[in-house]
Amino acid sequence: MLVFRRCTIPLVTLALALAGMATVAQANDASVRAAIKAQTPAINQSPQIKGLLKGAKVKATKVPALIKLCQTLEGKLDHAAAVVAKTTASTAQGKAGKSNWVNGARGLAHGFSQLVIALKDDEHGNKSAGQTEAAAALKTIANADALGVKADHELKLSSGS
Repeated sequence: MLVFRRCTIPLVTLALALAGMATVAQANDASVRAAIKAQTPAINQSPQIKGLLKGAKVKATKVPALIKLCQTLEGKLDHAAAVVAKTTASTAQGKAGKSNWVNGARGLAHGFSQLVIALKDDEHGNKSAGQTEAAAALKTIANADALGVKADHELKLSSGS
C-alpha cells in the first residue's frame, strides 16, 4: 500500500501539471484573440477612407480631412500592432496568426502612410507622382489585408476581426 501511495502522488501531481499547461496554452492563444478583438473597434475604417480605397473621386476640398483621417488611422494601426505583439501565443498556429496579424496591421499602417503622401502630392498639383504613390499604397494595403485574412483564419476569428 505504501508503494502505491508513493507512485500515485507523483502521477497525480504530473497529471495536474499537464492539465494546467493545456489550460495555459488555450489561455495564451485566447489572450491573442482577445487583444485583437479589443483593438478592432479602434482601427475600423471610416466610410470616406473605404470609398477612397475603392477608387472614389475625391474633391480637392476633402483632401485635408482625408489626410488627417489616414494619419489618425496609421497611428491607431501601429498602436494596435504593438498591443497585440505584447501578447503570447503558445501554439504554432497561434504564433503564426499573431505574427501575421501584427505584420498585417503594420503593413496597413505603412499603406496609409503611403496614401498620405499620395494625397499630399495630388493636393500640391503633382498628379503623376500622386497616382504612382497611390498605386503603391493600394498594393501595400491589399497585401497587408491578405495577411490579416490569413491571421483571422489561423486564429479562428471571424473575418475582419
